[in-house]
Amino acid sequence: MKNPIKNILLTAVATLFSMASLKAQINLVEIIGFEELKSIIPSGEVWNGSNGQTQYSAPDSLFQAKLSMNIGWDTSWGGYWKNQWAFSRKNITTLEPSDFSKHLYAAKAGKGAEEQGEVYAIGTQNAYFLNPDPIKQYVDGFYITNTTFAYNSMAFGDNFGKKFSAADKDSFVLNIHLFLNGKLQKTQQVILADFRSTDTTKHMLLDTWQWVGLNTTTDSIHFELQSSDSGEYGINTPLYFALDKIAIIHTGSVNKIKALTLSLYPNPATDKIYIAEFAKVRSVEICDYRGMKLKAMYLDGGQLDISALSEGMYWVRALMNDGSRATSSFIKYH
Repeated sequence: MKNPIKNILLTAVATLFSMASLKAQINLVEIIGFEELKSIIPSGEVWNGSNGQTQYSAPDSLFQAKLSMNIGWDTSWGGYWKNQWAFSRKNITTLEPSDFSKHLYAAKAGKGAEEQGEVYAIGTQNAYFLNPDPIKQYVDGFYITNTTFAYNSMAFGDNFGKKFSAADKDSFVLNIHLFLNGKLQKTQQVILADFRSTDTTKHMLLDTWQWVGLNTTTDSIHFELQSSDSGEYGINTPLYFALDKIAIIHTGSVNKIKALTLSLYPNPATDKIYIAEFAKVRSVEICDYRGMKLKAMYLDGGQLDISALSEGMYWVRALMNDGSRATSSFIKYH
């Protein structure tokens, strides 16, 4: 039999189980990967504000992460994406001279940072996002890579940017500024391109997703791009980068979590699970291991039909008759 938790490592659930007997603070991890936007963004298309959308907000989830990212659509000159964030399902990685219209919204990695991810964010110079509740949640980190547009510009040169070379010791760097209460806590760097070393084996153009762990409590995260290719009118390298899979850490007491736990059995299960408190339950939702809602489910005499779910770990979230909410996790295997 396949191991039902083979691909469920380092999740909120694992942390919860490992500390359930301790009266202490625990960490619950929620991943914001933008994959719910697949229902809105057709394959090969982008969500850049042209439809009137001005902001992305984290989807309804078990742990209720608070995260929003502004979309800077400018309505002048017929409308165009000006700054901040756009959200893309493009998969264009071709190594060729840079093309603004073709490559702008594409990540050089070719897909999202998740194993089967398709949606990711494209950020501009001075993009930012806020963490509105740094006491109850903090941003653990995220993945960064080059856009195909910036990558190809550095690889070949274009009408504005030069081809990067060892002779000029070129570099392209993303500075990530972490603020708390208006004060800079620290700055972390992601090297997007580097030709500065005398060792040519260290020369690189980033074309994969790179994890950036923050390890800092912050309420505001700002992104600043820096390039060796600058001129009279500023930086010539295209000022774009790609971001995905933001990890949000939630804190809460074990006692509070246990008080809201449902009794599910059997667990693990193959086809059906039973909720012991079903008489007190008004409605039920199934969430994935990250806490993101998948679908509402019909509670038939206390039983939930989980036969259509893939193997893995899930959460049941129930709205009780008294208006409270209760949750519990289960493992589905074949």
